[in-house]
Amino acid sequence: MTRDSYVMRLHSQLGQLPSDRRKEVLEDINRHFIEGAQEGMSEEALAERLGDPETLAREYIEAFGGERRGGVGPVEPTPTGFALEFLGRQPYNPSWSLAMPDEPSLNIEVSSVDTRVDSYDGDTLDARFEGFRVNARDDYPRIEASCSPDGTLLVRQVNWNDGQWGGLGLLWLARPMLKGTLTVRVPKAVMLKEAVVKNSSGDIGIETLSAGQTALSASSGDITARGVAAGGTLSVRSSSGDIELERSACASLEAEVSSGDLTVSEVDAGRARLKSNSGGQSIKRLTAELDVEAESSSGDIKIAEVSAGTLRVKANSGGVRMDGVNVKGICKANTVSGSLHAKRVVCEEARLGSSSGGIKLDEADVGSVEAGAASGSVTLRLVKAVPARVGTSSGSVSLTVPRGSGIKYSFSTASGSMRCGAEQTIEAQGRGGSRGTIGSGETPVSVSTASGSFKLEFS
Repeated sequence: MTRDSYVMRLHSQLGQLPSDRRKEVLEDINRHFIEGAQEGMSEEALAERLGDPETLAREYIEAFGGERRGGVGPVEPTPTGFALEFLGRQPYNPSWSLAMPDEPSLNIEVSSVDTRVDSYDGDTLDARFEGFRVNARDDYPRIEASCSPDGTLLVRQVNWNDGQWGGLGLLWLARPMLKGTLTVRVPKAVMLKEAVVKNSSGDIGIETLSAGQTALSASSGDITARGVAAGGTLSVRSSSGDIELERSACASLEAEVSSGDLTVSEVDAGRARLKSNSGGQSIKRLTAELDVEAESSSGDIKIAEVSAGTLRVKANSGGVRMDGVNVKGICKANTVSGSLHAKRVVCEEARLGSSSGGIKLDEADVGSVEAGAASGSVTLRLVKAVPARVGTSSGSVSLTVPRGSGIKYSFSTASGSMRCGAEQTIEAQGRGGSRGTIGSGETPVSVSTASGSFKLEFS
């Protein structure tokens, strides 16, 4: 059984637990798969080690038997109904203060805890952990903070594991672990050479950080970054969790989420690569001198107030919405299964395509346009007449240009008709389509439909 299948089956059986408890259980199970994979074990072997998900769910419900969904009143626990998570809970609140070396770097690596990074007016690296240990053994697990000879400030979690905690069922809950929040503060006046934050299972939050290169990664958790200034690449990756980037600047932005939504707002980057495998994207007020690429395997992509050298957008299973896009060169947008709606687009060349869904381009100021829909209609409203090539397999085409525009059109169709909103000179007409000229005829327009009409209007 794969990890996704196991987690889905387990989740479906945990309805009696409060939502916060369900979240903790699923985080623990996801961490089990993540840490097992790091040891080279397959998902199938890890699922077998955990045991039947329905049986494990009943054990969790018994273990948390003192709580009822919605938190209304206690429930009499069964003889085995004790929460192993709270067995041996000990407060754990260490803190550190490290002198800043010349050209410092920062490396944070933790698991099962949330991480916060911020800046402050001091002159040392300030770090503290607020939370507790569960089932501590021989001073493990713990957080360590140090400075390496190369000037790297290290803040990392050290776990105790002799192999026995990979056992079956609730034995996984009884392993030594940390719960809480790690907060690291960097002096505002310091520009880090590099900043790396890795979290196996927990959220990452960044507020005001300056570094040459910045890499944020979470295997299972949300990542929120605000006020990040990266002289080089800002890389943000989450396997399972949302990513939110705001008010940041970098030479290059690379953001990827496997399962979760991606939100980018008020970001200035030389170039940007945005990818989501299962989740939507919201991109607003992004400025890139070079190229911007946004791709979603399953989810909608929404873009607003974006400026770029070139823009490429692709949604494999989902729609694309663009509003207020200014591109110096090519603006290319495609959907495999979903509609495409673009408004107030300025670019040198617009290339739009949809395999299954309609295309609408409104209030567009473009140098030329190509649009094709395999199954859907195409509607274009242009602020000026420009060369256009439009095709549909199953759908109609509507083109609107300013009154007085000179058009030389070519319309080919298997079974469709044409309607023109201005006086024209018909050069050829038959069952396969028509050719003609409106006004001076300086702008070429080519339209083809398999079974659909062509409407040419002037406003």
